[in-house]
Amino acid sequence: MEQGAMTPAYLQEKPSFLKGLGSVLDLSASGALYHYYLNQHNDFEALRSDWYQIGKDIHQATLTHII
Repeated sequence: MEQGAMTPAYLQEKPSFLKGLGSVLDLSASGALYHYYLNQHNDFEALRSDWYQIGKDIHQATLTHII
C-alpha cells in the first residue's frame, strides 16, 4: 500500500469503551463540563439523562462490535 492511501476499514482501530470513558473523564477533569442546578430535581433529571445516553451508547457499541 502506498503512503497516503486510505487504510481499509477492517484494519482501522475501533474505539473501545475504555478509551471513550477515559476521554470523558479527561474532559471532566478540566471542569469545563460541570453544570450544577440549584434545583435538586433538575440536577437529578440532567444526571439521569446523561446516564441514559451513556447506556444507549454502550448498547449500540455492543450491537456493532465484531468478536
